[in-house]
Amino acid sequence: MADYHALTGYGTTWRFIDDGEHSGALNMARDEAIATGSGPGSPPTLRVYRFEPAAVSIGRFQPVRGFIDLETCERQNLEIVRRPTGGLAILHLDDFTYSVSLPRQPCVPHTTDQYFALVAGGILEALLELGIKGRVVSHRGTGVRTSPWCFDGAFGVDIEWQGMKICGSAQRMFREAVLQHGSLFHSVHSGLLEDIAVEGHGFTQAAPRGNAFVSLSEAAGRAVTWEYASRAFLEGFSRSLSIEFEHSRLSRSEELLAERLYETKYTADDWLFRAVR
Repeated sequence: MADYHALTGYGTTWRFIDDGEHSGALNMARDEAIATGSGPGSPPTLRVYRFEPAAVSIGRFQPVRGFIDLETCERQNLEIVRRPTGGLAILHLDDFTYSVSLPRQPCVPHTTDQYFALVAGGILEALLELGIKGRVVSHRGTGVRTSPWCFDGAFGVDIEWQGMKICGSAQRMFREAVLQHGSLFHSVHSGLLEDIAVEGHGFTQAAPRGNAFVSLSEAAGRAVTWEYASRAFLEGFSRSLSIEFEHSRLSRSEELLAERLYETKYTADDWLFRAVR
């Protein structure tokens, strides 16, 4: 609890938003709107949501052309959207996606790892609620990025189950808030991952088990529905951080900002195909 209060400066009640299904562009706009609307005195928010239609989200600094087959994505009715956070591409098809927006304490130089540890604690407890014992593993300095896919390899700090990645997350620190979002999968679509990657940057189906990823259902040994995962996240974060949740929705100001970001940023080609530096 001391670490939680030091990081957020907030009490023990969070907002929980079950946000249903949206397009990839609108989902990213809503995540950014919640995060940039946060700040000292604002409640932390746990948002869970789905993608309709299915989408490929690209990391903030990741190239699109030369890595993702745009024509195949169009044939498969897959939207492509660039995230406000870093990392590599994720196929949002039959997945469970979460986002956490946390206010930052002004003038307190906390690191990204501290925020990741706070969120990871909630995710690990959520996995336990599903009967899955995960662990946090650091791969910094050991990953070789041969694929555009977040789950096709071990990079940075991951949450794993028996040596396989089960949750991929990305983070961004704004001036007064932190956004972290990520995905867990109900099933694996390795064939589609291979199809929509440009030749030479495909999904490594023959990768060692230590670089593979695993679905919730495989790790749990039974079918895990989206609703079951949502309840597990509520229970897991409540237990990990000793907090309560208030079921909520985006405020009017957040909705308006999300609409503006959707129209001017996340559906714009100059954002999707931006020069990567």
